[in-house]
Amino acid sequence: MGYLILGIIILAAILVLGGYIVLSVMNAAMWMDDSMRWGGRDDS
Repeated sequence: MGYLILGIIILAAILVLGGYIVLSVMNAAMWMDDSMRWGGRDDS
């Protein structure tokens, strides 16, 4: 029984970490896209 609970906790932790990594990568990609799109205007 203890192993089942431990396995569920580990799976939940992997899912949370995976989702966080995906979101952070998406945010980084959006930020890079914005910096490329607006990069030419920042030279004042």
